[in-house]
Amino acid sequence: MNSRIIGNRIAKYRKIHNLTQDDLAEKLVITPQAVSRWENGHTLPETSILTDLCRILQISVDGLLSDKEDIKTAREELPDELRDVQKLWDGYSDNWYKRYRSKEIIDGIVNDPSSAFHPTVWSRIKEVFPSMKGKKICVPSSGDNHAVFAFAILGAKVTSCDISEQQLGNASKIAAEYNWDIEFICDDTRHLLKLTSETYDLVYTSNGVHVWIDDLVSMYKSIYRILKKNGSFMMYDVHPFLRPFDDSELTLKILKPYDCTGPFEDDDDGVPNGVMTYTWRMQDLCNSIIKSGLQMIRMEEVYAEYGTFWFVGRDDEHYISKEEKDKCADWKTNPYAALPQWLMIQATK
Repeated sequence: MNSRIIGNRIAKYRKIHNLTQDDLAEKLVITPQAVSRWENGHTLPETSILTDLCRILQISVDGLLSDKEDIKTAREELPDELRDVQKLWDGYSDNWYKRYRSKEIIDGIVNDPSSAFHPTVWSRIKEVFPSMKGKKICVPSSGDNHAVFAFAILGAKVTSCDISEQQLGNASKIAAEYNWDIEFICDDTRHLLKLTSETYDLVYTSNGVHVWIDDLVSMYKSIYRILKKNGSFMMYDVHPFLRPFDDSELTLKILKPYDCTGPFEDDDDGVPNGVMTYTWRMQDLCNSIIKSGLQMIRMEEVYAEYGTFWFVGRDDEHYISKEEKDKCADWKTNPYAALPQWLMIQATK
């Protein structure tokens, strides 16, 4: 191992996370002098603290110890349009998304890890992995990290990847509070360049991933690459059939043709923010998975469990009565409910 390259890498990632040598030393319960010796290439980190060091720096052990010179940081290598997405989600993480990190929600996952998944998705996961103990699982575009936490509680070795450093930082604080050993890595889901090939038993993507991805084939090829042979991929996201509609009111209103997939400029309260989104069709998802080399083995088109689906993200979500939410789950009241709200696809390598 090249101590100079590793030392430079430690210094670089420490600075990315705005840590001084004293800060890093305090987190690892070592002396600042020890950190200085690493960064000057005089010594290497002890094996006993590698896991904690990589968790703090949000880099894999393989990535930290690689003898290859780093070319660019995750932030530097992003194209402008993805930097806009990163900035957007860094902002969301500390305001709107804070609601998904409440103690009540996290404790609910602790008490029942299956609550982090739709029942149909959970049944498929359990069918493939009756026990998750020791399984290596990657969750790209991990978002609220609920699935990540659930997998960790069930004994899996989990890697959480996201483009938002702030989301990962907030999730890592929760992991530390509950003493979960989770690897957090800031990376672009399309390429997953920081992850080693043929490593994971399961790659799982949850709701809200595909709308930000401009190159589905690249993403699925990256997922194929990091999966072990015979490993599984499962995706769960909003069903494409809902994408043409305006569901802000309970009357059928079409906003655009089904085959109009974007890019569309996102906005904050009606003000364009430069972030592009996409509304992929079923054929876009399926053909891209097939082209990546993954073998599709199952598809499920499912309905939302509760009427809350129609109010998620609204500022008044918590003030809407249960009766009103239940009405929205009835297609006779809400025509959109006649269509499947969720899509689950399972594939293998």
